Amino acid sequence: MHSPMEFSPGREPTKRILRLLMPVSVIFLPILAIYFLGRAIHPQPVLATIVNLVVVNVQVHDEKTGKPITDLRAEDFEITDSGEPVRVAYFRSEPKDPIALWVVNDCLRPSELRNRRAPTAENGANFAVALKDLGAQDTVGVAHWCGNHDEVEIDLAPTLDREGASAAVLAGLHGMAGCQPGRTNMQFVEKAFQLLQANLPVLEQGPLPVFVFLRPNQVYVARDDVEGLAEEILSHTTALAYDVGERQAGQRQISSDAKISLMPYLSEATGGESFSKTTSAGEALQRIVAGLQARYLLAWFPPANQNWHEIKVRLTKAAAARYGDVVLTYRSGYSTKRHPSRYTVAEKTELSKAERDSIAPEGIATSSQPLIPFDADGRTFKNSSQHAEFTLRVSDEPLSWSAMPEGNDRSEITVEVAFLSEGGKIFGREVHEFSIVRNKHDGWTRLNPIVISIVSDIPTDTHRIRFQIRDRATGRMGIFELPMQRVLDAPKRGLYGVIA
Repeated sequence: MHSPMEFSPGREPTKRILRLLMPVSVIFLPILAIYFLGRAIHPQPVLATIVNLVVVNVQVHDEKTGKPITDLRAEDFEITDSGEPVRVAYFRSEPKDPIALWVVNDCLRPSELRNRRAPTAENGANFAVALKDLGAQDTVGVAHWCGNHDEVEIDLAPTLDREGASAAVLAGLHGMAGCQPGRTNMQFVEKAFQLLQANLPVLEQGPLPVFVFLRPNQVYVARDDVEGLAEEILSHTTALAYDVGERQAGQRQISSDAKISLMPYLSEATGGESFSKTTSAGEALQRIVAGLQARYLLAWFPPANQNWHEIKVRLTKAAAARYGDVVLTYRSGYSTKRHPSRYTVAEKTELSKAERDSIAPEGIATSSQPLIPFDADGRTFKNSSQHAEFTLRVSDEPLSWSAMPEGNDRSEITVEVAFLSEGGKIFGREVHEFSIVRNKHDGWTRLNPIVISIVSDIPTDTHRIRFQIRDRATGRMGIFELPMQRVLDAPKRGLYGVIA
């Protein structure tokens, strides 16, 4: 017999174990077009796939105190990718990408009601403290997976309201007492991951998804089956999962070569942790949030010609001697297979003057009642305020869609950009034509708006930028104006994302 910790897929058989608190993303850096690492979780169209970078976020804890170690350097890490040593190509401490935290309640079973305490005010205080420590852009959503339904149900959509989220978590702990337990089988767990992934918040920088399951029912499944499910999850989402069991002393915690405990295994495989000995869900959440705040970003060039990669990360001998016994966990692997996002946006490389004139013969429209609502923001680059990247977000509902033979849908739109003076004089004008493919929903697809990126040269003395989206088939349009000062005040763009 082995304990759940002994079969953990991402755990070294020594005391020095690396804890990867963010999952792996494969980033494409085209030579002729900049693709920012800060967008790793939001797939974007790429002009050319020249170089791949694997990006991971790492956390390291002192084994005795549990406190994070925050002063490591790139040279303190050793990484093997599918057995091959790789060199750290990019390193950053405490990356600023936002966290999207989901807290999922399961119910208290009758035996638990008799044998353990109900949620207390202390638990609620711990939740409040943990959520207060989140960053300003971090969101919290609350869901539950018990009752007569075969799927997770959302109680609170992702929000920045810390007090409301804390109250919703605590209300869930009280409200779930005595209800009918949810079904923790493999199909159900996969659906739970899919729902939480599909309902992640829409942010400019892709968030780090973190799924915390409180008191999930423990089931034991065939090792081959759970390993297959883990690879399926790791291939479709970058989420970390945490299993906060609050199980009683002496409760059955076994595994064998044939069957293993489902949720602890998935937690370790995704780069999270199983808190099987934790007596307080609030305390576990505090530890999770504290760990997420002290992490490192490492990137490397992966070995080629493989679809599935197994990762091993450890401290160098010198670092291990310097810091003593540390706990390092990590995601067990990643897939280089590309899964289509909900929308694929492709821009026509160049429009002739005749095409531009046929698209917008009357120039930028001034309708005060746009039929296609959208928003836009932008930021200049680190070394040049005369170049900016603009991001437009639009829903697919107002657009017209035509069916494609393979079952997807296509929409054709034009985006016109005008640079205006304070008095309304147009200094410059650009016209971009985009083809948008709406891919079939496969259960994992993020239900996000269409995201369109445009990089432009900014004429001198520009006071505001006016964007117009026009549906090529119906002529419907929408207009949005962006003050230039907001673009200049936004955090700068660099090769590796936002520079605060």
